[in-house]
This record gives sequence, C-alpha cells and structure tokens, in this order.
Amino acid sequence: MTARAAAAMPECVSERGRGTDERDEWHGEEVDLDFRFLQPGALRRVLAGAGLVVEATLEREPIAGVEAQTRRAYLLARRR
Repeated sequence: MTARAAAAMPECVSERGRGTDERDEWHGEEVDLDFRFLQPGALRRVLAGAGLVVEATLEREPIAGVEAQTRRAYLLARRR
C-alpha cells in the first residue's frame, strides 16, 4: 500500500462500551461535549452500511491516570 493510499483510508476511533458521557468542563475550560460509547461490531456495521470495508481493528486499555478509564477501539476502513 502506498503512503497516499494509506492516507486516504479513514480511521474511526471509539471508546468501547455502551451509553454516553456528557462534559461541561474539560482541562479547566467550559465545553459542551457528549461522548457516545460504541461496541466495535456496531461501528463496523455502520461503516459497512456507508460502503466501507474494515481493514484492521485495534483495541487497547486506557492509559491510567491520563485517559478516561474505558477501552479504546480503532477501526481502519476503506471504500469498497
């Protein structure tokens, strides 16, 4: 795969789980953010419905003391 082809592949990042998290403050700043936690399989179906094929999936644990304590899922997808 060329660097140009790799750059054209969308990557989806999801905090793995169910439900939502709402924030009105982040790093000392006022914000209005809503996070949705998704299962990788559900995200894979949404991507397929949009005409994308998932090429790779990586799941990892959060970095303790730095990130919200939820698992992460990274999906790399391309057009069919």
